[in-house]
Amino acid sequence: VGARIDVEALPQSAAFAACVPPAHRLELQIAGGDDYELCLCLPPRQLEAARAACASGLTVIGALEAGEELLFVDRQGRARQAAVAGYRHFS
Repeated sequence: VGARIDVEALPQSAAFAACVPPAHRLELQIAGGDDYELCLCLPPRQLEAARAACASGLTVIGALEAGEELLFVDRQGRARQAAVAGYRHFS
């Protein structure tokens, strides 16, 4: 499957935002460091129930799509280029 990721929705701490210039954030958020959050996929109709069951909250960062492309977009839907160079677990 493919995915469309809203880069402006990716979680970031205040410390990260203060230390990293906006032009460098995307690459670090998707492929750098060891700051983790769990990622899950669920049908949109289950989102509110999942939010209610999750004490730490959920952040919607995108959606799965047909195809194989991983597309990063801003809130206006414009494509953002990102060099995905992180560890590839299943290669």
